[in-house]
Amino acid sequence: LHSEAVSKIITGELEQYFNRFKLFSIDDYIEKSKNKTARLFETGLVSCYLYENQAPVHCENIRNFALNFGIAFQIDNDLKNFADEEKMNEDITNGDYSAPLIYYAEEKKISEIRNSKHVLKDIKNTKAIDKTKALKNYYINLAIENICFLEDNQYTRAIKNLCRLYTG
Repeated sequence: LHSEAVSKIITGELEQYFNRFKLFSIDDYIEKSKNKTARLFETGLVSCYLYENQAPVHCENIRNFALNFGIAFQIDNDLKNFADEEKMNEDITNGDYSAPLIYYAEEKKISEIRNSKHVLKDIKNTKAIDKTKALKNYYINLAIENICFLEDNQYTRAIKNLCRLYTG
């Protein structure tokens, strides 16, 4: 489990490096986010689950919860970068295009991003941020659905409350 995760994380990092300055699809962005970030969540949670459960009946649910939560976590991080002009400029300068930029480029029908100051001003006139928030909420809701099999108690409520911190 751990070696597979490390392999996918390294692959995700390499793909990001070799795809710098390329605008790709939201599906490709999700796959990159899954490999770079969500695999860490998956490995940690699935490892703990397997350690504690001799008969891992719900392993796939736990795996999907971790992946969906990890994807939402990455999307949230990318959104936070748009609240910080310096970080957004850094992402654009490095050619690391996240969901808000992908949605922006789709809406504006452009194939490359050149001027970060223009993007920062112009992105507010598009639906890119709202679409990114909706995407994040979609993955949070999937994560919550993945753990619906858990008995309702203070721990599952705490997990769901943690998930809800990422909505909006």
